[in-house]
Amino acid sequence: GKNVRVNGQNFTLESGRFLTNAEEVGDLVIAVLNGKPVYLKDVARIYDGEGEATSDTWYRDKNHDEAYPAVFISVAKQKGSNAVNVAQSVRDKLAALQSEQFPPQVQVAVIRDYGETANAKVNN
Repeated sequence: GKNVRVNGQNFTLESGRFLTNAEEVGDLVIAVLNGKPVYLKDVARIYDGEGEATSDTWYRDKNHDEAYPAVFISVAKQKGSNAVNVAQSVRDKLAALQSEQFPPQVQVAVIRDYGETANAKVNN
């Protein structure tokens, strides 16, 4: 596990053997259409980055002084798709994951939402 110190407390973070390479990430089912699974590899390019992590990532929002260990995920729409619809689909999936899969101490925060920006431009 990875030892992390937050506000004077030590924590050990362990992911177990959840996802270890790009192939396993690509095999994640993200939807079911007409009774058939849609895999992440069907809609995204997935590749292994270089080597082991060399730094930690932390997140602090404007309403809290405390920083938390974080994982950042970027999602981009395909050319020609609707940014508002893609953003809403991602938000819906995150909400479902948070309520059904993530333990209560795992929080989800959307840092940037270009779908929201696009919607504001169209409707204002």
